[in-house]
Amino acid sequence: MSAAAKLQAATRGHQVRQQVQIASQSHGVVSTTIRAPRNPLSLSVAPGTFVSDIQQHLQKGATFTRVSVSNGTLRIHGTHDYEGARNPQELVQSAALGAAVINGSYFVHKTGLQTECGETIENLGSPVGQVADRRDFIPVPGPWLSDYATITANDELILSGAPLLALDGKCLPIEDADRFHYRINGKDNPLNRLAGALTHSSDANERSAVSLVPIHLSAAIKVILQTLTTGGNRKAGVTMAQWQTITELAAKSVADALRPGHGGAGASTLNLDGGGSVFLGVRQINGVKILARGGLPDQPVRPLANVMASETDVASPVLSIRPYHP
Repeated sequence: MSAAAKLQAATRGHQVRQQVQIASQSHGVVSTTIRAPRNPLSLSVAPGTFVSDIQQHLQKGATFTRVSVSNGTLRIHGTHDYEGARNPQELVQSAALGAAVINGSYFVHKTGLQTECGETIENLGSPVGQVADRRDFIPVPGPWLSDYATITANDELILSGAPLLALDGKCLPIEDADRFHYRINGKDNPLNRLAGALTHSSDANERSAVSLVPIHLSAAIKVILQTLTTGGNRKAGVTMAQWQTITELAAKSVADALRPGHGGAGASTLNLDGGGSVFLGVRQINGVKILARGGLPDQPVRPLANVMASETDVASPVLSIRPYHP
């Protein structure tokens, strides 16, 4: 190989490492970080691969992070009834060492939000939708009741989220309806005032989601935690429909590795809270190793109502994502 060819190969390798990083975070917990190329016209990653497919959907400055947990569990770590939101790094202290952690459900994160009955919600920090061990949750607003879903472990509730992006391997359509638009004819949608509203779906934003991928010939599940972050630059984010495409690609690549040729059969994906609430990390003995977070990097991490933790366990419970039932 000539000196020029060696230099070109070394340069290409450096560019690839800048765009893609794969790391073992703990036993059974593997992270994949994919960054948008600085110049979309000069992709360093081979076309037709999972990485290049993801990069095709990333705006400049965006980062996609996926954490896969083999034989994964899911447990909630959150605040209690009528308690305000708390820093996720505090909430995760009750999680097992080495567990992957992601932000959880929607919650009342600011003043002025209302219930569907028009009542202003006074208790900041209350989750939207049913959550384990919480009686103070805010009912899911009617316009989006069919879009919400719950995560369960051995049929025991963990938390609620929305929208349900995929169920048992089938993507669910995100309609071009007013309930998914923040603005209608240039004016703010009146539905924006409701806690748990999904009107943010049509706007670009930072996102998070959880996917459950069945393992062939086993009752176990591979848990996939996913985020898209932009350093707080919403314009570099994605709409919910775009996020659905990205999460489908990510879940499919895991499913194909487990069951070649099955096209991602069986994966279910639920969107979680987004924007400044996005938080993804790994519990370590000295705190939390943050892999991704939403919002401006020079601002404090947003307090949350709850997080979910996932670790490898050969006796993992039966996890499921199912449509919401009040």
